[in-house]
Amino acid sequence: MKVFSHSIELKGVGKSRSWEALEHFARHPDLLLPGCEGSEVHEFTSEDGNRWLRRVKNFGAVSVEDHVFLQPDGH
Repeated sequence: MKVFSHSIELKGVGKSRSWEALEHFARHPDLLLPGCEGSEVHEFTSEDGNRWLRRVKNFGAVSVEDHVFLQPDGH
């Protein structure tokens, strides 16, 4: 498994609003990824109570599946 972490600086935007925007784009990856023709996103809770998104992104002949961890406290 490969783990990728991204850091984004949003100047002048509060933590709550930043989290809402990041979660929105995590739930709609086709809005950000060039060539992505659509996506399926399903939220689930793991045994330890953590929230995850299972995403399948469609790029025509290729589909890519990933999982996004929604950390508590909006991280």
